[in-house]
Amino acid sequence: MIGGLLAVTVATLLAGPLIADGQHEATVTWTKVSATAGCWFFVGPEDIGRDQRLGVDACVSRRGDDLTISVSGVPFRGKLMSSPVALSRRSTHEHGGSWTVEQHLSLVPARSGAATLSGTYRYTECEPNERTCTGTCQIRADITIALSKRSCGPAVADAGRDRASAAVIVER
Repeated sequence: MIGGLLAVTVATLLAGPLIADGQHEATVTWTKVSATAGCWFFVGPEDIGRDQRLGVDACVSRRGDDLTISVSGVPFRGKLMSSPVALSRRSTHEHGGSWTVEQHLSLVPARSGAATLSGTYRYTECEPNERTCTGTCQIRADITIALSKRSCGPAVADAGRDRASAAVIVER
């Protein structure tokens, strides 16, 4: 029963004043960004991503327990029933074969009571034809997402879509 109570408490904290149902504009701050030397990346914070760059504009969408945070138009999906809130994205990119990219956000609400989520971002790249990701090329970063009271407009929700015209990106 304690585990169930904890899940309900976490969901209530996130569901309460922090993230109401609907769409909310947000601003992203990236810090402590580190990337594997000698690698280039299909997706990444700031200027690291080749096909998609994760910038500072975001749209936080909530429907019940479903949460989507689109950073520069790149969607991360998860549920509000955990602490930290875990959101993920898996995509396939073409470059001399099919490469799978796994990205994860792990977020907690700010202790100050501000409408802010903070946590970590992880990127792991899987070699073509690899059954499991060994993670040769990785990105790690700290992320802070500050929510506003404004609703997302199309420019915020769709910003930063595929930047390479020849890129083939398939989200799963």
